[in-house]
Amino acid sequence: MEEFKEQLDSFVKKFPFLGKLSKQHLFAIMCASYFYFDGEMTKTQFEAMFTDGKDDGTFDLIFNDEQSDANDLIMVQSKSTKENLSKDLILDILDRMHRSFIKLKAGHYEDFNDNVKSAFINAYEQKSDSANDYLVLFTAYNPTDKIKRDIETAIREKRELKNYKIAIYYGSDIDSQILAVQNPKDYVDFAKLEYFKGQGKVLLEGEQGAVVNISAADLKRLYSAYASKGLFNRNLRFYIRQKKVDEGINHTLEKNREKFWFMNNGIIIGCEDFVFDGNKINLSKFSIINGAQTTSLIGESQFVDKDNDFGIVCKLIKNTNPDFINEVAEASNSQKPINDRDLVANRYEQKRLKETLLENNPPIYVEIKRGEKRPSKTKYPQPWQRVKNEDIGQLILSIILQRPATARSNKKSMFSVETTYTSIFRRQHDVQFIVNMLQLKTIYEEYINKKIDTFDKHQKGIANNGKYCILALIGFLIKNEKGCFDTKTIVNIINGDERKIAESIGKDDLYGALFSKDDDYVKKIENLIYELIDTISEKYESEEELGHTTSYSNFLKTDKTYYTVIVPTIMKKYQNKERFKKLIQEYLTAFNI
Repeated sequence: MEEFKEQLDSFVKKFPFLGKLSKQHLFAIMCASYFYFDGEMTKTQFEAMFTDGKDDGTFDLIFNDEQSDANDLIMVQSKSTKENLSKDLILDILDRMHRSFIKLKAGHYEDFNDNVKSAFINAYEQKSDSANDYLVLFTAYNPTDKIKRDIETAIREKRELKNYKIAIYYGSDIDSQILAVQNPKDYVDFAKLEYFKGQGKVLLEGEQGAVVNISAADLKRLYSAYASKGLFNRNLRFYIRQKKVDEGINHTLEKNREKFWFMNNGIIIGCEDFVFDGNKINLSKFSIINGAQTTSLIGESQFVDKDNDFGIVCKLIKNTNPDFINEVAEASNSQKPINDRDLVANRYEQKRLKETLLENNPPIYVEIKRGEKRPSKTKYPQPWQRVKNEDIGQLILSIILQRPATARSNKKSMFSVETTYTSIFRRQHDVQFIVNMLQLKTIYEEYINKKIDTFDKHQKGIANNGKYCILALIGFLIKNEKGCFDTKTIVNIINGDERKIAESIGKDDLYGALFSKDDDYVKKIENLIYELIDTISEKYESEEELGHTTSYSNFLKTDKTYYTVIVPTIMKKYQNKERFKKLIQEYLTAFNI
């Protein structure tokens, strides 16, 4: 464990609530943090995903990959020692994870501890129909390339594992990922890349550009050396695994390498300078701005080496203007398979949203395209200053439009369903209200992280899974206090009339500064959050006893439950319990009503 001692010590210093964990457990959490959470971790995230212990089914962690469109299911095992892991041992670990997954999916929870049951049910119910099931192994072990190939071959040949995506991250992979997150670079300072000199080159007049056939084997070397050190940082999107496309490229690499040149578009390198030197190209301050997928698959392929080399088309672009390089990256990447969020990234309203919030004081960085350069935490120090367009969409959808379950469980619809997209993004954005919604979300997250240990079982379940529900209820109560609902509407809410509730509470009628000038507004918001969590957790407990729900995730999964169970519960208590009403009204003075 000595090889990761410095990183683990630094990680605990950053997240002291993890200080009591064993080194093995801490290793698993640290790896998950850097591979799936951009080097961050909150107590609520930890509590929701951590499963290791007696009867853990070989799982250390179970959670959703929220960076994937489909909320992929991630099931993790880790081995923190640097000792050799044999091929048979790795297959045994994966096989045991597979058998546990089959049991859990079938509802046989009796063999597992409560943490496994809770984490699995919540994560499994959160994933979409198109999600992948990942078996992930983090290990400090660093095998030779030959041993890696033997392990990969054995995994491919094991029938029971064919329905999973398998990800094994060795010690060097973990080191590289930590470095990439902690010290992201815009480019590689200098490197040499081999090309097939005998096949000629096309040199643009003025030597601002060139087209050559580069060596696949040498590109693999470049990937190994610089994948986490700036090689892709000017690409609009880092390598995003797409099963169908990946399988096609891998098949060509294995069976038809001689056809690769004809079947692949090649790569584009943007650089400050390039110089041809024999059969080498000297590259200065460069990055692959298109071709991350091709490069990554070649870099990880066991079928590419000096004895199995071939040419790849490479376009070299020399330009010191980063804006021009970004334009080329944007134009060339737009030709690739994209998801629904990517599809709208170049629309006017997305660019306007990004530019408008950058002009705010303080500025807010909004990522509208996957793979954009990480915003600087020095320039954007607060969590609410570093967001994605989908974060803003989820807040508008829950707080203003009152559809929290859609915001949580079907965020893809924000970009794929035109009516939903229009209601969220093609509206007159109130910048102050957007900023305050982002701040409200941060207040919620920091409060839960601070108080989670004081909550009972059901309060924890609602707190960990119900962020958008609680934020929506705050929006609902603000609307009620503003007088947005007439007597007839309140009767419909109490009676749980789904259609009429949705029509009346989901109007676009919140704007302006959200917070009042009350000095204690944050404390009042925290008290309000607690009251709502407590009330909803009591309702969940009664619904569970009646057999109406099986998990917190399931309880919060649909807007129908929000309209017919959750909102009526709050309104009935507000109307009938004078103490509760007075408390809510007092806490709502935190807002500008």
